[in-house]
Amino acid sequence: PGIYNIIQALIDCGHTVSLQTNLKAGAHDLLRYVRPESMGWILVTVHSVAMVGVQSLLRQIAELKRAGFPVIAKLVLDNDLLAVFSSVFDQLVDCGVGVILSPVVCCEDWNNLHVARYETQSAMRIAARITMLSSWLFFSGGWNSLDTECHAGSRLFYASADDGIISG
Repeated sequence: PGIYNIIQALIDCGHTVSLQTNLKAGAHDLLRYVRPESMGWILVTVHSVAMVGVQSLLRQIAELKRAGFPVIAKLVLDNDLLAVFSSVFDQLVDCGVGVILSPVVCCEDWNNLHVARYETQSAMRIAARITMLSSWLFFSGGWNSLDTECHAGSRLFYASADDGIISG
């Protein structure tokens, strides 16, 4: 509650706001309350939790893109997403959304983190779609940054919601 007021207040103070989300709350309020040209970028994380409503999620991402928001999707390549990976990736690219591929990191032992091993068939589907268009480079210069000094990472605001109260 109130997140769009916070975003707008930051924009009104001259900040560029970028957002990382799973769109669980939906894109409709963002479309209603925030102008695309005032946003930095929106990174939508797609992972197995979203697989039940993946088509709805893809429609929302496409709607944000059509409205002019700079949208990037990060696909977390867990087993559930791998089952529909090719289709999800292709639909995102077809509507002009940049895609970041994020492998699953195994962390049974915090001193020995490693990327999950993918079966050959899955690895081939992933490898076939790794291009410049599936990397950070696709959007790094395209989100309202021309002739703008970059302060990325120097001023961050994190918000979390506990018991319905947003704090940062």
